[in-house]
Amino acid sequence: MYSLYLLYTQIIALLAALPSIWAYVTGEWVWLAVIWLVVLVLCGLPGAIRHARSPIVRAELDPNRSYARRPGRVAGDDAAESNHDGSTP
Repeated sequence: MYSLYLLYTQIIALLAALPSIWAYVTGEWVWLAVIWLVVLVLCGLPGAIRHARSPIVRAELDPNRSYARRPGRVAGDDAAESNHDGSTP
């Protein structure tokens, strides 16, 4: 599905390329803005819908989303996360 979306956006960009060049060369700035807006709508909205339906996108934040090392924490040690006073049981 991702490959089809990429192919779709490439075709839209190719179809908009010549009119964009024409509008830029002739100084038709309103037409250039209209072409950009149409490309944004045709490519951006399906992309936003794809992103919203992605199984990777979650409704809540993942507590392990940061790859930064936390002070006093050994990688893979979940006990350090729950033990806040620093003492060992």
